[in-house]
Amino acid sequence: MGKGILWSLLIVGALFIIQTYLAALIVPNWHSFNDLNTAFYVVAGKVGGPFLTDLTTIVTILSWGFANALAAQAAISRILFGMARDHNLPHVLARVHPRFKTPYMSTLLVAVISLLVGLTFMNDSGTLSEIVNCGALTAFLVIHIAVINHFFIKQHSHDYWHHLIVPIIGFIIISFVMINLNVLAKEIGGIWLLIGIGYYLILRVLQRNTEMNL
Repeated sequence: MGKGILWSLLIVGALFIIQTYLAALIVPNWHSFNDLNTAFYVVAGKVGGPFLTDLTTIVTILSWGFANALAAQAAISRILFGMARDHNLPHVLARVHPRFKTPYMSTLLVAVISLLVGLTFMNDSGTLSEIVNCGALTAFLVIHIAVINHFFIKQHSHDYWHHLIVPIIGFIIISFVMINLNVLAKEIGGIWLLIGIGYYLILRVLQRNTEMNL
């Protein structure tokens, strides 16, 4: 499994490099593009006309558009399912479909939210992408802090490289990337982070009260 993933990443990386190189040969001056997000479609149009542009768009949607959307929704719905099962979210999200054995309530919730967000940012996909990236990068920052807290502070690990230096380096790199994000994305990400921290503190207080009553 691990080797398969590694080979897949190497092949995809090599194909991307080749594709980018060939596109650069066709249009050497990248400043000529009005929007770099659609550069490959412009190159496809120059090579094969409208047919190749449409074909590239369709293949892109089928190859990674649907796949990424399904993977993301499946992952998020199962995170919500796990949190609900552990009584950190409403228990209704932990319901499992009697036939398909999947967390269908959390999946439906994620689908509805994804649809609403997609419709809201339908004409501003760039901002939506940066908001999503901000959320992911914020999670990575917290993970780096958690590694230091768990291994270096709580367990008094002496593996300074893996449990202190590497997380600090990763934290700095991710922070630098986040600085260059859209202002709106950073504001929404910050608000969402504060909501998450507040919700976590509320859960801790409720948990302590429950333990005291027991």
